[in-house]
Amino acid sequence: MRTRWTVGALALLFFLAASVVQADQDARIAGLIGRLQGFNFNDIRAAQDELVEIGLPAVPALRQALSNSEPGIRKGAAQVLGELKVIEAIDEIGALVKDDVYWVARGAIYSLREMESPSANPYFVQALGHFNAKVKETALYAVKDLKLTESKPKLADRMFRDLDPYIRWQAMTVLRELEEGAEIAAIREALADPKRSATQLRNATELAGNLRLKEAVPELLPLLKNSEAKVRWGAIRALGRIGEETTREPIERMLKDRDSDVRLMAVGALGMLADPASVAPLSGMLSGQPTNVRKNALRSLERIGGTQAAAAVRNGLSDRDKLVRAQAAEILGAIGSPADGTVLAEASRDKFAIVRVAALHALGQLRAGEGKAAAEAALQDKNFWVSQEARRTLELLGTEPAVPGKEQ
Repeated sequence: MRTRWTVGALALLFFLAASVVQADQDARIAGLIGRLQGFNFNDIRAAQDELVEIGLPAVPALRQALSNSEPGIRKGAAQVLGELKVIEAIDEIGALVKDDVYWVARGAIYSLREMESPSANPYFVQALGHFNAKVKETALYAVKDLKLTESKPKLADRMFRDLDPYIRWQAMTVLRELEEGAEIAAIREALADPKRSATQLRNATELAGNLRLKEAVPELLPLLKNSEAKVRWGAIRALGRIGEETTREPIERMLKDRDSDVRLMAVGALGMLADPASVAPLSGMLSGQPTNVRKNALRSLERIGGTQAAAAVRNGLSDRDKLVRAQAAEILGAIGSPADGTVLAEASRDKFAIVRVAALHALGQLRAGEGKAAAEAALQDKNFWVSQEARRTLELLGTEPAVPGKEQ
């Protein structure tokens, strides 16, 4: 006997079958989404590929997964939605660029790039403010590649406010690529902004110095009077690197600053400028100053060079600190003359071996006449390094070291 199916019964049968299929698919999708967490990256990639293959039917569950408590699921769902180019999910993925888990935020940026939609652009700019440097770096590449001119104010902000020097520099280079000269304008504006914090001003001086921006000199000079030592320090460093001759006198005045670090930087900057006119003020820094200031004054005098600088360096041979005396001897060997042989021979008898070695080395470099007697006397020094330097000095002077018991 043949069974007759009514239209209603057939419809019900198809509905039940479809429900079973749908339930199976929903279960499969849920299972695949659950595999997006953990550290088995091959399994995660395989699950993502299956979700991409399923396509649109998986989208509702994937969008819901963007708010999952597991960071791996949030990231993986965003990646699949990006590959599927689900434009409707841009805002939901965009919210993840602020995620506390940096690699989720970074993954969200990559997913938004996959969308290839202008609607995603505001989120790249927003990501520049993330707390993690890797997220900001990824966002910087995005705004650079997409040439997002709307990111310029945020880039300028990162140039001075960011805690990471690499991000500050990269923000500056991206800004420059988006608009030539925009980075210079931003630096000058920041240097002249009285509302900037001391740290931001110091960061601005660093960029000005690294770029050697002569255009920024007018904004840097007033900062020499800033109440914050680190701002004055940064301005001096920048001016020294820029190397503008007209800044020598303002920098020399900073040798009297109340902060020793600022004085130290002024000493170094004058060495960068290498103007012989600075020999006299630098000579004054060889006494009554902390040891590191005196040592750097000697280095700056070395960079300037010449007979006047060498005469000033000779004063360092009588310094109370053995390291300063040794450095003075070393520098005399580089910029002095054979006439310095007398003071160097005296230094070769210093109570500290490090000074004796430096003085002997300088006598050899200068081919000073006093070097022979000083080196021969030092051959008997109890310190191995001194006696070895004495031998090298005699070789430089063309004199064979005496051998005990051998007729000379």
